[in-house]
Amino acid sequence: MFVVIGASLAGLYLILKELFPLLSAWRTGVIRTKGANPRRIERAVEPERFRALCRNRINGMGLGLLAIAFGLTWMVFGLLALIPAAIVSILLAGRKRRPKRDPRATADEFS
Repeated sequence: MFVVIGASLAGLYLILKELFPLLSAWRTGVIRTKGANPRRIERAVEPERFRALCRNRINGMGLGLLAIAFGLTWMVFGLLALIPAAIVSILLAGRKRRPKRDPRATADEFS
């Protein structure tokens, strides 16, 4: 359960970290490079570089999607593992219980 929640939250963080600057760049036409000295790249001045940086932001969201997919896969396999456990518990609960036999009762019949 904690793996699913952790992977989903981590994936959401990784997606939103790239999505907000990308949406801002599409709205304003200015994107900042990543790194220690971020530079402003304007769509009107350098359209090819602007498109490449936007594409890099979109590709950066792939790791977040992968983390969310991992969390969902973990959840599905966890739910599938519950099916055999539920079947076994139903079979064991439905089984008739035999009363315990008293060993003295059979010995008394032949004496």
